[in-house]
Amino acid sequence: MTPFDALPTNICEQPAAQRRTIDAAESDRLFHRLFDVGRGNATDSATKMRVGEILNMVLPENWEAGTAKKSGAAIFNEVHAPEHYNVQINFSYRGNRVSDDGAASFRSVLYKDSPHDLSTLEISSLREVLGDQADPKRFATETAKTKDINGKRCLVVTGQYLTNPQKIERIYIDRDGSGSAVEELSYTAPKSDFQKYLQCWRQSADSIIWK
Repeated sequence: MTPFDALPTNICEQPAAQRRTIDAAESDRLFHRLFDVGRGNATDSATKMRVGEILNMVLPENWEAGTAKKSGAAIFNEVHAPEHYNVQINFSYRGNRVSDDGAASFRSVLYKDSPHDLSTLEISSLREVLGDQADPKRFATETAKTKDINGKRCLVVTGQYLTNPQKIERIYIDRDGSGSAVEELSYTAPKSDFQKYLQCWRQSADSIIWK
């Protein structure tokens, strides 16, 4: 499974009239803006990450930087544990805004009162944002909750794809407050290694300074 396999598939299944797409030129501009191309890499000697809405995030010690990639409109960047390429912290943006209905559902859940654990109904309502992570036949959810991370409300989902040995904890970020531009910051690792690196991943996530 590649990092792009985890991106929601249902966006591509939406009727064309409901999709918010971007052309190649806009995709290139977005790629440069998200990854600060021309002003240094999104990772600085694998000690910190600066990408998307993240102004700075301190990375675990000795982790190794990957490269920023673009596949169609989707954008991806990763760092991985030393000598363990399949233990990753990665950032991705799917390249398309979600529909108005999808954005409204995301905002409704995300900004509902104080941070809370999501109900089964709330998870189901976020199918466009969560993709396969909203489908219990494809993803076993351990926890799904909203959380304030240094002043920004985020959605955090932890669990495992049923057809893949990798476990994942993913932070969904409302990039511009509209609910339609969703950035994703994830920690993925084989089930046998997930707990080993979990604390350092969460320390990194808790260090985020937002733009």
